[in-house]
Amino acid sequence: MAQNGPRDTAAGGFTLAELLVVVAIMMLVASMAVVAVGPMLRGRALRSAARTLQALLYQARTYAATHNTCAALTIGVPDGPMELYAYVDFVQDVGNPSKRLLVEGTKTQTYLPTGTRFAANPPVELPDGSGACDFVAFAPTGSLDLAQMGMANRFIRVTDLQGERTKRIEIVFASGMAQIWDE
Repeated sequence: MAQNGPRDTAAGGFTLAELLVVVAIMMLVASMAVVAVGPMLRGRALRSAARTLQALLYQARTYAATHNTCAALTIGVPDGPMELYAYVDFVQDVGNPSKRLLVEGTKTQTYLPTGTRFAANPPVELPDGSGACDFVAFAPTGSLDLAQMGMANRFIRVTDLQGERTKRIEIVFASGMAQIWDE
């Protein structure tokens, strides 16, 4: 049966104005979320760069200790390539690119993640800023190679492209272990 008379509009749904207000609020919240995610993603790339470098340093150190030989990680700037080599005579084997021996089981070249770079050129520094170089050399004991690195901890800084955030990787002289620090 058809009703003759006014319809009950109070029980019917939402008005167009109410829907537009809800959509506007949702767009505002979504835009704030997008703004908040940007720095977080940049931070993730920087952490990934520091961990990649730390893993390569660990691999070089472990190779040197387990194979009772010397190993070096060479670093190209601004973002790689990073290459891992075993050597007997540093000058003859690593200093001469035609005689470098790539450590078995490693990628030929590794690069830092997009959006990151090494903060210094050359990237491997002493605490006082002197004696920078583009490699880290490990002795058969797993410590830093005294003849090539001297008797001091070494530092490698990785930064985002804007230079706003930096991670410092410290390689401890006596143990060869690499630690990541925020700067």
